[in-house]
Amino acid sequence: MEVFLWKYESWQIQNLGLIVTFLQSFLKYFFIPSNPESK
Repeated sequence: MEVFLWKYESWQIQNLGLIVTFLQSFLKYFFIPSNPESK
C-alpha cells in the first residue's frame, strides 16, 4: 500500500508539471496572436 501511495504521489507531481507546461504554451498561443502590436 505504501508503494502505491508513493507511485500515486510521484504521478501527481509529474501530471502537475505537464499541466503547468500546457497552460504556459496555451497562454503564449492565446495571447501572442491577440497582441500583434506588442512586438
